[in-house]
Amino acid sequence: MTSDRDNYPRLIKEKAARGQSGVKSSIGEGAVILRDAHQREIRLSWDKKGQAGETRALAPGTYTVVGYRAVKKSEDGTEWMITATSINFAKLVVKAGEITTVSVPRKILQSGRLVRRGSNTNVNMALTYGRGGVTIYQNGRRIAMPFRVVDGYGRTIGSGSINYG
Repeated sequence: MTSDRDNYPRLIKEKAARGQSGVKSSIGEGAVILRDAHQREIRLSWDKKGQAGETRALAPGTYTVVGYRAVKKSEDGTEWMITATSINFAKLVVKAGEITTVSVPRKILQSGRLVRRGSNTNVNMALTYGRGGVTIYQNGRRIAMPFRVVDGYGRTIGSGSINYG
């Protein structure tokens, strides 16, 4: 029998001991979700400030990065968070007795298209981060995505913002 708890990724916050295999993260404060060869999800967490350089204990094996959360504060104290999911961001190979660094994509791509139907124009937009979808939060709230429509001369002919999610 399975419980709802079985559907959540197993959380790992323990530091890797000397000689033990482990993982470091390039994201600083946040978490990385991995899927092992048995399709079980594991969450490696660096949730507190100052934990960014720490390693997390993880058994040797091949894992797939399927999600992550990165948190940063700007100079004015605004908290920004990016959450991303994918079926396959990257493979992560952890070797016995070694520390492996998991890296996440650095660029966010905003793409869009306009679809005209009669006198109406629909604006479709997508945010991607590496190979997956992304959501951006400012102080815990999902941000609206601004857009601008330009003509062939570069003049703005329409603009607005889209609330998503």
